[in-house]
Amino acid sequence: MQPHLPVTVLAATAAAATSGIYLAFTSMVLPALAVRQPDDAVATMRAINRAAVRAPFMSLFFGGAIAAVAAGALSLGHGSTIGAVGAALSLASHVVTVASNVPLNNALERDPSASWQEYSRRWGTSNALRAALSAAGAACLAAGLVGQP
Repeated sequence: MQPHLPVTVLAATAAAATSGIYLAFTSMVLPALAVRQPDDAVATMRAINRAAVRAPFMSLFFGGAIAAVAAGALSLGHGSTIGAVGAALSLASHVVTVASNVPLNNALERDPSASWQEYSRRWGTSNALRAALSAAGAACLAAGLVGQP
């Protein structure tokens, strides 16, 4: 087995898992919060955000980013452009998280009286984007494995 295969499988799996988490938020959590009173929605989202920065999700999130960097480099080294594109897409989802979702979460934590409608609209848009990037990254990373010895 080629040494890049386990790393690429790990990166693809992490990207697929994070995409599923983000998709669950877009398709279930945000709609459920939308029918709550704004104060209740804010309190719930703040609790979710605090829970997210614990080992299970952080291990997946940061481990996936590390695996994507390694898989991207290894993919390029093995001539797999599609694998490198997948790694870049996966990493792009992390960039969206750090550049958009985390600052929104931090602002909501500092000011729970902020507009829930504005927060949820902006957060939901960023979340849908990172879900799509993660899913595309996982698909491309997996496609780069096809035909590998």
